[in-house]
Amino acid sequence: FDAYVAHRRQRPRQHFYLLHPRFVRGAWGLVQENLGRCHGRQTPTSSGFLGVMLMMSLCEEVDVYDYIPPQGRASRRCHYFEPGDDPACSMGGRHPITSEKLFALRLSAHVAERAFSSGRLHLPGLNKLTCPH
Repeated sequence: FDAYVAHRRQRPRQHFYLLHPRFVRGAWGLVQENLGRCHGRQTPTSSGFLGVMLMMSLCEEVDVYDYIPPQGRASRRCHYFEPGDDPACSMGGRHPITSEKLFALRLSAHVAERAFSSGRLHLPGLNKLTCPH
């Protein structure tokens, strides 16, 4: 929280947005429902997945790069801006990362092989999704 306060003091005119907790819980629920399983404990969705879902709710189409790392470029880093490796990040120790990525891959307009070769996911906006009954 201290870092947030310092950031706001440095940039008082910067826009600030909050995600409603229902949006966050809904994102987690979508992953669980669509992959047909439930983790023993509910870990929070990753900020990356929430960002993808937020963009899908605002845009008609979303291109996401390296969310599914292309072959040969997988990383064990938690965040691009932090040095060091942490196996828990790539294995999903703190977040249901594998489930999130499988869900995004399932929504992609391209075949999985294309995502694994290029690192690009082309996703429809939420208003463009058609779900079977």
